[in-house]
Amino acid sequence: MSGAIRPDVAQAIVAAAHEAIVVIDERGIIRSFNAAAERIFGHPAPELLGQDVSRLIPDPHGARHAGCLARHLARRGAGIPETELEVDAQRSDGTILPVELSVLRLEVEGRPQLCAMLRDVSERKQSQLVQARRARVLGAVNRLLHGFVGASSWSRRELFEDALESLLALTGSELGLIGEVLATHDGRPYLKAQALADVSSGAETPAFPDPLALGGLGSHPLESLLADTVRTGERVVGHVPAADPQRAGPSPGPRRLDAYLGLPVHSAGRLLGVVGLANRPGGYDDTLVDTLAPFLEAIGTVIAGFQELRTRRKAEHDLYRAQQRLRILAAPDGLTEVPNRQSLMDSIEDAFCRSRELEIPFSVVSVDVDHLERINHDHGRAAGDRVLRHLARLLRETIRPADIIGRYGGERFVMAFLECDEPHAEVVAERLRQRVAGEPFPLDEAGSRCTRVTFSAGVAAGHESARRAQDLVEWADRAACEAKRAGHNAVRIYHPNP
Repeated sequence: MSGAIRPDVAQAIVAAAHEAIVVIDERGIIRSFNAAAERIFGHPAPELLGQDVSRLIPDPHGARHAGCLARHLARRGAGIPETELEVDAQRSDGTILPVELSVLRLEVEGRPQLCAMLRDVSERKQSQLVQARRARVLGAVNRLLHGFVGASSWSRRELFEDALESLLALTGSELGLIGEVLATHDGRPYLKAQALADVSSGAETPAFPDPLALGGLGSHPLESLLADTVRTGERVVGHVPAADPQRAGPSPGPRRLDAYLGLPVHSAGRLLGVVGLANRPGGYDDTLVDTLAPFLEAIGTVIAGFQELRTRRKAEHDLYRAQQRLRILAAPDGLTEVPNRQSLMDSIEDAFCRSRELEIPFSVVSVDVDHLERINHDHGRAAGDRVLRHLARLLRETIRPADIIGRYGGERFVMAFLECDEPHAEVVAERLRQRVAGEPFPLDEAGSRCTRVTFSAGVAAGHESARRAQDLVEWADRAACEAKRAGHNAVRIYHPNP
């Protein structure tokens, strides 16, 4: 079968074809350029006829295309079209579009020519990208919800930071924020930032006020975006905000917004949060927003879940405080009017178990009055009892209402603190020590005679090796004994043996 074809026939076939066809000679010069090719590339045929085909296929595909051209020209005779891999072509406006290329070798008046049939596959590629993004979104949703099921209050920020990292990766954005919408006592909305990120410079997340009140973001470029979304409960999509003075607000400093997106986060019809994204190459569109919808629903579910957990824990904490007050009233020490040893240990055991359940810090402080025997000897036992009553009152007034205090026996008092780690417990003990050491203690009812009193204190935190509350009490007592040996009037920390 001969591959020769008359020029007029070849031109008629090219012109009538529905697919884009570009015919080039052995030098890569364009000889035919049909109407379908004009529509795809945006060039009129007269503009390209006689031009090198490299105008349509830029590097790096241009060099590869030159190799394909040489290979096809080296063949003899005509052949069936050969489908190449997808390549990127260039429109007249400089934009790039993916095309699928098939090449057929022809003989026209004894000279080889190549007939390139091109199909615009940008819609197919876009559909593939959308499907791939949806799959990634569903993966991020599963990871977020799975993390929420196993999350504690202490891992909440890490959970939202991971969600924001996924949002930035899914959208290709540089700036991002996930905020929870709350209200002040007078009903004004404000944002509490749960996660902030700026991946443009690789720097650590900048420090922002927490919570972030509307209008309180200062010169941060997402301010007006976030405020608009909270006020309206609607998405906000913008490009080139400098051209929109109403939204642009004050100069954002070194960070400029090229595109921004504000998305409301709802759950059960309530606006619970806001997602802010900015600086995505090419901006934001409805297709991208629709793809993110399942992820926004998952974020709303997580925010609602944490709010419900917060409400339940507050109710439990209020109940716990009420129970503590009842214990103080029901079982006071006859001398000092703080809980006696049995009531004290019951409260500490309950708090210890609560700290393990909620994974929150718990500390115990043991207070041992210095030289009480000397006061009893010099001023009488009644004076010593008065010192103990005065000390109990000072300790009870200084700590929080929900904190635990009781008389363990003799001149020893024990205090316990939920949501208080070892460094903070040491600060509390030191503050108590300084107050007691600086205050005169009355020795008689009239207060005509006073003395100075000090104590030695030990601090023990909820180490993993502690199996029961009694362990912490004993460890705090050991640390208090160490403080006495060091010269009294001191605070020491218990350190378990390695």
